Amino acid sequence: MLLCLGNSVFALDNAEHGFQFMVAQAPMKMNNKRFREWRKQDFKRYIRQLGSKDKFTRSRAVKTIIRDYKDFVPKDIAPLLGSKNPIERHSAVAIVSTYPDERYKPALLKIVRSDSQKTIRKAAIKALGSYRAPDVGNALIEVYGERSAEEKKMILGIFGKNRFEPALPLIEKALEDEQWFVREAAVFALSRFKQPKYLDVFVRMYDDADKHVRYMVLKAIQKYNIPSNQKLINLLNRAAKDKDIRVSQLAAKMLRFDRMH
Repeated sequence: MLLCLGNSVFALDNAEHGFQFMVAQAPMKMNNKRFREWRKQDFKRYIRQLGSKDKFTRSRAVKTIIRDYKDFVPKDIAPLLGSKNPIERHSAVAIVSTYPDERYKPALLKIVRSDSQKTIRKAAIKALGSYRAPDVGNALIEVYGERSAEEKKMILGIFGKNRFEPALPLIEKALEDEQWFVREAAVFALSRFKQPKYLDVFVRMYDDADKHVRYMVLKAIQKYNIPSNQKLINLLNRAAKDKDIRVSQLAAKMLRFDRMH
């Protein structure tokens, strides 16, 4: 670990008993040879810790690399996306997710398509949310049916966030998924497109048995012009009597807003 105070560079290294300090009275410039060498060695130490079985050690290494070693990431972290060590692979995905770069995209897509570890696939899906390229959206459509419900929820969120129109048929089908949180994510995704034709879909979806889905339906309806649609007003009157307090309170709030305007 490097500590810089004024014009001094402090290299702090874990020793078996206590700590060892090395101090250099040198100008704090990135082109300083000794400073660069210390920094490189420090970075390598954190790289080794990415595969640690100790969660705290691993987490500290990930956070430190993200904060202090961005310039090393493309060259030294990207290869770890293909590591045979799943712990190391997961750590690498966590790091590159903070630096969207075309160089990471093929490796992240490969992880989403074929990695055996669900937690790593989920991390890669999250990272791909920052890429708006059509090939990313198409790849997520391709693997959607093979993924877990949790992964489907994340993928639907990306489709909605990026308004990826080729995914609309898949999103509509997801409204019928057996898992409530997948249906909820599908409602959210559709609402992001703000297309009038989906108003009737939201009205039908209010009859969903799950309170989370009904709440998301109301949040979706908020994006539309309620006063111009009596059907939505009737729905809100029903929702104001919903057995779930969050749903009923939101419906009542929306009705009050309508009356004020």
